[in-house]
Amino acid sequence: DYALGTITLDWDSVAHVQSDQAFLVEDVRGVRRSGSIKTLPGPTAEVVIDDRGGPVNVRISDVAAVNQLGESFIRTLRAKIDLGTSYTSSNNLRQFTVSGEIGHYSEVNSLRTYGNALLNHQTGVAATTSMSSTSEYFRTIRRNWLIGTQLDFQRNDQQQLDLRTTIAALGGRHLIRSNQSSLIGFAGLVQNRERFFERPASHHQEGLIGVRYQFFKFNSTQVSTDVRLYPSISEPGRNRVQFDTNLYLDLWGDLYFKIGGSDSFDSRPPSDTPKNNIVFTTGLGWKW
Repeated sequence: DYALGTITLDWDSVAHVQSDQAFLVEDVRGVRRSGSIKTLPGPTAEVVIDDRGGPVNVRISDVAAVNQLGESFIRTLRAKIDLGTSYTSSNNLRQFTVSGEIGHYSEVNSLRTYGNALLNHQTGVAATTSMSSTSEYFRTIRRNWLIGTQLDFQRNDQQQLDLRTTIAALGGRHLIRSNQSSLIGFAGLVQNRERFFERPASHHQEGLIGVRYQFFKFNSTQVSTDVRLYPSISEPGRNRVQFDTNLYLDLWGDLYFKIGGSDSFDSRPPSDTPKNNIVFTTGLGWKW
């Protein structure tokens, strides 16, 4: 994830890099340059970027992210998908999960769609599902500053939520940026249309305050945590919170194992429904 994340590089294990392929190189100050790259040895090891304005030297310790730029839109796409299942014999409960992500990244723009679905099936009990899908677009307007929009769909049987559709206008800033971690804060305004079971649809205006943290350990581990608070504007006193965290463990090649957790909180849910819906998942996935 380039606009809202980073890719770690174990430069200590790299003796030399040279490629005529175009790359997007981002430093810890948020400056982005694109072009072919090569490394220069020496006590202050550097990456030389053949930028449009001429070669530019950047210290390797200052490189936060490197992304390959494809010759076509399709070749710039990055994607991953994972599947999981579990079975509890004591109550004959079966759980199935699927999640995925696809994104396109360029010098100043990023477009990403991600989602997940969870199905619980138990003998003698009606099956329950929870699903969510998010599409977001961000544009870098000035080094560490971003603007963007987000479209989100959510369904949750446990909270009697038939469908919630939100669209948000956002602004954000990189607060921490390195080749191992990234922290972004963002805020905005949200238009919310939601329909609960056996109730008419309603419209609400909300604020949005959130943070997204990512930690990377080369060829081993990735942690991603997203926390969003939605204080209601049209219904004062109501607050929603969405918390998502995922741990990715690299296994072999592009194969990985994922452990995830999420909590959907609503301070004013329909009567006889829980305020929280906490979910833990595991899955095996592939990225490309």
